[in-house]
Amino acid sequence: MSRRPRIKLDRPVTHYHVMTRTAQQAFYLSDNYVPGFKSQCRGIIESMADIFYVKILAWVLMDNHYHLCLEIRRPPLDPCDIQARYERLQEHLLTKRPWREAYTSRFYDRFTDLSKFMAEINARMARAFNKANGTSGHMWGGRFKSKVIENEQSLMRVMTYIEQNPVRAGLCECPSDYAWCSTGQYKRNIEARRPVSLPEVGFLRHIAKKDRAQSYVTWMDFQAVRILHPEKKVCLPRAMIASHCLRDETMTEWREDFNAKRPVDWRSQAYGSEEFHQHIRQVEEQRKLELARIRHKSHQRRHARLKKEISVCALCSAKGEERQVHTDISTIKN
Repeated sequence: MSRRPRIKLDRPVTHYHVMTRTAQQAFYLSDNYVPGFKSQCRGIIESMADIFYVKILAWVLMDNHYHLCLEIRRPPLDPCDIQARYERLQEHLLTKRPWREAYTSRFYDRFTDLSKFMAEINARMARAFNKANGTSGHMWGGRFKSKVIENEQSLMRVMTYIEQNPVRAGLCECPSDYAWCSTGQYKRNIEARRPVSLPEVGFLRHIAKKDRAQSYVTWMDFQAVRILHPEKKVCLPRAMIASHCLRDETMTEWREDFNAKRPVDWRSQAYGSEEFHQHIRQVEEQRKLELARIRHKSHQRRHARLKKEISVCALCSAKGEERQVHTDISTIKN
């Protein structure tokens, strides 16, 4: 059975929710295997996002999986910028390939591709893990999961869901108490008076830049209280209320999922309205047909090549000559 096609929209800016689990759901990201490995993983994600046209909007590193909310941009093609990113990508290599002008279009497509980005960070994490742990082999359990996000409302919901992962796992009462998520990182940067850069999404664009990080932390902690302790009354700044606040029905649904420990349903590859879901399903069906045509043409070419080799073999045998044909003739269908 062929793999399900990955849905990637060709838009100037596209948002995705992605998740990757470790092999056999082992706690490879915990300190029990490699002390400080989560810090290495965060560094890899940030460095690769800087090389690719990717902005990390929210992230969380758990012991056996991680979530990312990404923004992938497709800016106008700039050969000088592509070359600079290409050179940064090769910094860790002992043997570096010199830049060629022919690489421009190829690496532009690579730096704006979700699958290439995830393959790069997962490969680097696996190499770092195996090197530190003195092992070899696979670290990840399979393909990463992804969903396309339709609009800003869905984006805020996804970011909130990602930040609540440690709360759902029972590791903390509030996301800001967990060190390995974006909310926890923002809180520590605020306490250390380090600069914090946040995306201008949802209610954040209505808040002054200097107060944006603290407002984000307050918002995420408030959502945790709504999930765990719905009876508590917590006041929020006016900028966070009204349309930016998640509906009570959503929080009830999350509480039910929290109590039942239900994961995200990855069968759907989209977040958003029913029309957007329908559009993504149509894109997926078109992609399946396209891949089927490619496989059919490949099979036809292989079939023709094998028939030609069999004909040559039969002709040589008729002339009493010997010829080795490296082909499994049994695969030919009459």
